[in-house]
Amino acid sequence: MTEKELLAYSKSLGVEPKTILTWSLGFRKTNPFNRGKPKGKQPRPKGMLSIADAIEKYGVDPDTLRAWREEGMEFEKIGSMIVMRDADVKEWTQARLPDPE
Repeated sequence: MTEKELLAYSKSLGVEPKTILTWSLGFRKTNPFNRGKPKGKQPRPKGMLSIADAIEKYGVDPDTLRAWREEGMEFEKIGSMIVMRDADVKEWTQARLPDPE
């Protein structure tokens, strides 16, 4: 159903379009009133790194990061994304990895 059809249908029934969109009519594919944020990657809070960011910035293996989280390095989950404070990753890296010099 297009938005034009929806509006005509709501006018003929005397019902708000949003109400019709809640009905299970079997032909609704999209909600023309859904103008919200698209699903996808969530923004990270400032000072936080994703696993990919930590790997790129500090050259740490993903298995090592997982082991550190299991040992107690603090992290947060935002949806399905795991984020860690940049300062925590730096501290754990300096304490556990040999100095490259």
